Amino acid sequence: MSKVHTDIEGLRQYVELPQGVTHVRWISRRRGDGVLGPSDYSLTAFVEMTPAGWSELACDGGAPAAPRSLLLNAADARALLPGNIVVSLSPMMDEFRVPSISLPAGCVRSASVLNIRSVDRIGNGIWISAYTM
Repeated sequence: MSKVHTDIEGLRQYVELPQGVTHVRWISRRRGDGVLGPSDYSLTAFVEMTPAGWSELACDGGAPAAPRSLLLNAADARALLPGNIVVSLSPMMDEFRVPSISLPAGCVRSASVLNIRSVDRIGNGIWISAYTM
């Protein structure tokens, strides 16, 4: 398991976050060996926000998406999600099916070379999945 970081300013180096962030937990993983060039990496984060933080998100003002189930790696979910959410989840192999709402593209923007793969609302926070090519 990769080291879980909790520093908000460290995460801000990778993604643009609103000021209303209360707590973050994130993991950065190196992908590839870097022998034939720079290594790629992925970033997975859970960001908890105040009501003011939600209003600061750069989302388009469209209609909210319908609730869905997001499949998350069980180890990542246990490490990043708050305990009250994890306790209610049922494992499926090495994954958890988590109730979420997909947020529109552009809701969270990259502050680095990362490409934002997906941003989902889970409880009072957002799950961010990002990567380099």
